Amino acid sequence: MNCNGDEPLHGRTALVTGAAVRVGRAIALELAGAGARVAVHYRSSAVAAERTAAECGRGAKAFRADLRSLDEIDALVSDVKERFGTPSILVNNAAVFGRTPFETTTEEEWDRFMEVNARGPFFLTRAWAATATEGLVVNIADSAGVTILPGYLAYSASKAALVALTRGLAKVLAPSIRVNAVLPGPVLLAEGEEDRKTVEETIRRTVLGRIGTPRDVARAVRYLAVEGDYITGALLPVDGGRLLGG
Repeated sequence: MNCNGDEPLHGRTALVTGAAVRVGRAIALELAGAGARVAVHYRSSAVAAERTAAECGRGAKAFRADLRSLDEIDALVSDVKERFGTPSILVNNAAVFGRTPFETTTEEEWDRFMEVNARGPFFLTRAWAATATEGLVVNIADSAGVTILPGYLAYSASKAALVALTRGLAKVLAPSIRVNAVLPGPVLLAEGEEDRKTVEETIRRTVLGRIGTPRDVARAVRYLAVEGDYITGALLPVDGGRLLGG
């Protein structure tokens, strides 16, 4: 157990991808609140990323990179290292989400989900691990990577790949680097899914009978960073019991 008072991550740096908005923003703020300096990664949301970095304080800085490009991944790791030194915490949160019916999914859609949700975290983790002597990787997967959503096959498959990567990387990078995954369920409604029927159906599929919040996910990441020294290769659901089935 970490016993460094109110700032157990003081002196540590965290790189959080997709940290400008939504769940990534909540993770960045939570880790900053625990004392960490945060490298706020974004691809296109520059204004929001700068705002998140300002809210994090502690010298936090926004860094742009397209995680579909290996050159930009390498540049991101180099830029963050130059500014802060090598981060001891990497949170692979950046992702794309969307409906892809089986009959109409295109090659471009399939590749986009795999590139951003699985390929990007793999190569970013590899680039980061090449400079890290110890640390923690937290992959933000999804309960849909375990219980597949039929209307979202490409997304679900990409998150299932991230689950598999979590377990594999935990073995490859042990014992100096721990790798875990947080599996959110419904903590934010997707754009266009705010109608009452969809909300009621989403709530029905959870055991706790409610939708969660981005901070629920952020607190799980904080737990793994602060208290999880003997945890690796774990999949931590933050889904209101959705994986239990209805």
